[in-house]
Amino acid sequence: MKEIVVISGKGGTGKTSFTASLVPRLKNLVLADCDVDAPDLNILLNPEPDSIEDFVGTRKARINPMLCNACGLCVDSCRFDALRPAADPGSAAAPTVLDSRCEGCGVCAHVCPQDAIRMDDTVVGTLTRATTAHGPMVHARLVPGEETSGKLVFAVRQAARALAEEKGADFVLVDGSPGIGCNVISSLSNADAVVIVTEPSVAAFHDLKRVVDLVRRFSIPMIVVINKHDLSASNTRRIKAYCREAGLPVGMTIPFDESMIRAITDRRIPSEALPDFFRRHGFNEFVEQLVGGD
Repeated sequence: MKEIVVISGKGGTGKTSFTASLVPRLKNLVLADCDVDAPDLNILLNPEPDSIEDFVGTRKARINPMLCNACGLCVDSCRFDALRPAADPGSAAAPTVLDSRCEGCGVCAHVCPQDAIRMDDTVVGTLTRATTAHGPMVHARLVPGEETSGKLVFAVRQAARALAEEKGADFVLVDGSPGIGCNVISSLSNADAVVIVTEPSVAAFHDLKRVVDLVRRFSIPMIVVINKHDLSASNTRRIKAYCREAGLPVGMTIPFDESMIRAITDRRIPSEALPDFFRRHGFNEFVEQLVGGD
């Protein structure tokens, strides 16, 4: 089984569209959408859910007002400013917990002399196992503002690998997150190959170098795809020169074409909607290189 992760240094490069385009070419696969903050691979693949489960990622402080004597020790001890005292300074009301600030460290519960605070598990997202026309898929969505994307990504990959082993799949194809944060790091561990999708802009070139530095720490083979390469010939040349110096193969350069936009708008996989376009620009050779590479 080979696990292929598609990532990008920044959003908007066409990473998910390219991931979807790989799907029909990788037979006997399991899909994993690890962009849990903004998952959208499901828009093109239209998965039918088989199971949806809550994901518990953090603990939050909960105060029992019947036990609290409003001493204020918890408020003074919270370094994240997640507890607010009662508005009336003379009130005996319990402090208010701001869930968006609470990091689940438990200091407030530790210092409370009344044992009025407990740390409760909190649902921070959902994990979905689904079926698509091209094989099983695992995807998830994190509650906006929560900080446990790395843990949820790990759960998605763990579920995808379990499905792949159960079904004897040849590939796990992962649509990763943009950037270099903990969610990207979580999507890279134990991967067999990484595809980095970039575009010829100053921001994308800068972020390409950052994500290459990250992947190198994992010693995973990389291959670069330059999307919309004809929008800036000078930046494309800079990216290619950097890749040559860094010893990175550029597997494919894709020109901008409005037919790609129409295909995505119609919720069609680009490589299926535009087979001649992809063939002309070396998609078949790219897939052979990706699948056959060690």
